[in-house]
Amino acid sequence: MGSRSSKGPPVTSTDIKPASGKLGILIPGMGAVATTFMAGVIAARKGSAAPTGSLSQMG
Repeated sequence: MGSRSSKGPPVTSTDIKPASGKLGILIPGMGAVATTFMAGVIAARKGSAAPTGSLSQMG
């Protein structure tokens, strides 16, 4: 393996402002997976369904 030297400009610290407003998420396609995901998010936000899924079921 070669050395891990940086070939770009040096990294400098940047002041990042706190997040505000809404976050947009791009879901490729509008098939069964995307629509099921959106329906699950809406149901969890309304409180009519538990937010369970593969990540939350892993413990």
